Amino acid sequence: MKLYPESAYIQLEFDKVKELLKAHCQCEYAKQKAEQLRIHTYKKFIETELEQSHEYKQLIQNGIHFPNDFVLNLAKELKLLSISGAVLAGDQLMEVRKLAESMEKIFRWFDCERRQAYEGLTEIIKDTY
Repeated sequence: MKLYPESAYIQLEFDKVKELLKAHCQCEYAKQKAEQLRIHTYKKFIETELEQSHEYKQLIQNGIHFPNDFVLNLAKELKLLSISGAVLAGDQLMEVRKLAESMEKIFRWFDCERRQAYEGLTEIIKDTY
């Protein structure tokens, strides 16, 4: 992406913002996403991201439990499953099960009332089944 002025990245201290964000990440995937973060100029995207951040911040500030307790990195196991004939070990299978149960808790957390109250966060799971 081309920035104008070219020093905007440094002037905005975006590298420091990314490092601060990365320090708050709980899993390796989130840390990688924080490292890959870039400056956006598309207003709709920025508004959506700000709304989601604000809603999640409100959850934390108000002490509302959000079921995101399971944060293991299962990239290796999921990649292994994409190979035809591959088999997971028992402990690997249990981690995949914990992930599925964690996802179930997240979907159940978004009842009708919360889907209306947290529309920004609901956007994240809207196309997931």
